[in-house]
Amino acid sequence: GLVATNTSISRDGLSNESVASANEAGGLSGLPVKKKSTEIVRYILGKLERQSGGVEFDAESSAYTIEHVLPQSPNQGWEAFADRDLESSIFRLANMVMLEAGKNKEVGNKPYLDKRSVIAASGIQLTKKLAEENAEWTPTRLDERQKQLARLATAVWRVSQLSDAR
Repeated sequence: GLVATNTSISRDGLSNESVASANEAGGLSGLPVKKKSTEIVRYILGKLERQSGGVEFDAESSAYTIEHVLPQSPNQGWEAFADRDLESSIFRLANMVMLEAGKNKEVGNKPYLDKRSVIAASGIQLTKKLAEENAEWTPTRLDERQKQLARLATAVWRVSQLSDAR
């Protein structure tokens, strides 16, 4: 699945001129990478929403934010996810929904059962659908949503089949 994250890239091999900037925030990691990955996720979710027949919204608008269903810093209530699987689960596209600004702060790091009603009240179809189809949020449900989004993505971004002629 798609993983969008601001994971640091190795800085080995940087020239001496770059050493000072290699230790600063930004550059090969940090805010610039996070900002770009956020833009990409917003773009993808916007296209998938449109394809699913939902609302058309400006993915760059501050009226919407990305909500990580399984929070980036999970507290109590997320025991279904093993510690070793947290990072790969948190940053999967299936774990992200667009949510109206303000609602994201309302749900924060709460357990899914507390988030579900807020997610269900969203005006964004794919966001609402997640809550309607998932009484709980587990690795199995996340995997199933990832497959659903992948199928939807094939309708948005058609990839030409390779010819058998060689």
